[in-house]
Amino acid sequence: MFSRAMIRLFGIVIERDADALTRVLLRQGVLHMVEMANLNESLIEHLMDVQPQVSRTKATETRKRIDHLLASIGITPAIPENVKIQALDESVIDGHNAFIDKITRDVENIRTRQQMVHREILKFKDIQNQVQLYGLQINPQALKSRHSFINLNVGRVTKSHLPEFENKLKEFPAVILTIGEEDEYVFLLLISIKRDWELIQNILTQVGWQSVELPDQLDHHRGDIIGDIEEKLAYLNGELEKLEEEAHSRIVRDEKQLTEFWIRLRTFELFCRVQAYFKKSKRTVLFTGWLPLAKKDVLEEEIYKATNNNCYLEWLPASKPFVLVQDNDTAPTQLSNPKLFEPFQMLVTNYGIPQYGTIDPTPVVVLTYLSMFGLMFADAGQGLVIALAGFLGRKISKFKKLATLLIWCGFSATVFGILFGSYFGMPWFRPVWLDFHGIVTGHVSAEGGMNGIFDILKITVIFGISVIGLGLAFNWINLIRRRKWFELLLDRGGFLGGWVYAAGIYTAWYLVDHDYRSLPPTFSLVGLLGLPALLFFLKEPLHFFSRGKKFYAMKLVDFIMEWIVELLEVFSGYLSNTLSFMRVAGLGIAHVSLMMAFSTIARMLSGPDGGFSVWAILVFIFGNILVILLEGLSAGIQALRLNYYEFFTKFFHGTGRLFSPISLKTKD
Repeated sequence: MFSRAMIRLFGIVIERDADALTRVLLRQGVLHMVEMANLNESLIEHLMDVQPQVSRTKATETRKRIDHLLASIGITPAIPENVKIQALDESVIDGHNAFIDKITRDVENIRTRQQMVHREILKFKDIQNQVQLYGLQINPQALKSRHSFINLNVGRVTKSHLPEFENKLKEFPAVILTIGEEDEYVFLLLISIKRDWELIQNILTQVGWQSVELPDQLDHHRGDIIGDIEEKLAYLNGELEKLEEEAHSRIVRDEKQLTEFWIRLRTFELFCRVQAYFKKSKRTVLFTGWLPLAKKDVLEEEIYKATNNNCYLEWLPASKPFVLVQDNDTAPTQLSNPKLFEPFQMLVTNYGIPQYGTIDPTPVVVLTYLSMFGLMFADAGQGLVIALAGFLGRKISKFKKLATLLIWCGFSATVFGILFGSYFGMPWFRPVWLDFHGIVTGHVSAEGGMNGIFDILKITVIFGISVIGLGLAFNWINLIRRRKWFELLLDRGGFLGGWVYAAGIYTAWYLVDHDYRSLPPTFSLVGLLGLPALLFFLKEPLHFFSRGKKFYAMKLVDFIMEWIVELLEVFSGYLSNTLSFMRVAGLGIAHVSLMMAFSTIARMLSGPDGGFSVWAILVFIFGNILVILLEGLSAGIQALRLNYYEFFTKFFHGTGRLFSPISLKTKD
């Protein structure tokens, strides 16, 4: 429920040991480095930054070039545990860049050839589309119109010039089709792109092309034309694949060397990132940061070993101020939830990071979120479909946490579906707990004690009261841990606010239990609601005088106005927060009603013998798909909204910083 205990390290080492210290910090990977810019001014003015021999930016740019090459062959490199961590000089990075340049040039040459082949493919596709555009007939007049991109010509050349003609036309996307022979001549149909016509005319002149009259119909040649184009396209696509394989092989050939370079550059980047937090004097280097208390002994031992005990280390608990800084920063938060709860931790961190030392609500969100979703989407069959979608999503999608959340929600819907007796919108089996379908349709017996809509609303209101009460309890724990006694006693989220909320619940329950005809006795109301209302009036005056401010007459008016506004916010806020949980019942009823509507339509489409027709089955399937998509999304959003705005707002302060140590596994 709480983040891991943190401790602050302030250290000083001799400058010659700065690199050894950096290697230790990277290998241990447990120190959340802190900027030293907020050190006491009298100290900071005598310190300087630690500058690496080579620009970290240059190393990063070179490493990203390697990233691009390796990603093109599906390789994602990682730093091994036994890697050697060392600084780099300019010549090493320049050598890496020269090596990368050579590979890049080779790959770019292949890509240029690919582009040329691709352009040829596009040209042949232009011809193919133009031929197909005019249906089964190739109308010469249409092809010669300004809307066509191809030229269609019929002519003859001598048989001796035909090989030369075909060879020269290989440079152009053109189709040559033999349509007849006469003596030493062969008659040809030539289809080419208009933009190449000037160059093709020169070739026609060279081979002695003689134009003849274009026949009115060329239908019987259309199949040959299309086949020839498809053959050329198949050949060109094959060339593209060969070139892609050639580019892939070119990078694979130097994959090992590129990976070694990447590891060397990445470790140097991290090396520089750690030292960017250092400050140095003439002979010493200073650093500071946070780490989990449980890691203190191991890190301390490694630092002493790396510096031969020539260092000074001071450990400060999170509760103790650091005298060397002007404004002490708070400790970062390291959440410690099981891996199974990762989807719900994602929901929490999307709202904010818990302040260090306050409650992490993730384990509770597992229960509240799934309970809300299950109550709103209670269907065993549809729940299993959602769970199956989550399992498939984990296999094929990059959003693993979201897919896992779907699995959780699917099983929650399945459990509540069994409790409510709902299976793909049908009451096929007897409910274990509550006959939701019977209540909505009005066909439920009174034996179970729950036989109306108001009983469902009552369940959700009680659930809402429990969630809000838990939120108040969490807030009291946080205030006690932070020693905020004033807020604990007199704040709307403190004991006084809890008193008002409990009194309001009792009053409302008394009113409902007496058929809305009477309130609790006057004496009880004065004690339950009147007394805390008067105590709220003391909040602002006490806060005002505790700060030593001077009182003036008009300030009394301010106190009264602030008191009235406070009371309105407390009473209306808690009432609206509680009633907001009725939407859980509303969506649950809407879910059942929508499935009943599709079931009714399916029965109307059934055959006269009462059996399901094809149309009835299709309506039933479509209805379930629609409800899973729309109602599932709506239930998920509403469950999240109720957690965020009715639960988190009672205790959660999302102003913390996530624990982010620099290690060899640190991502960009």
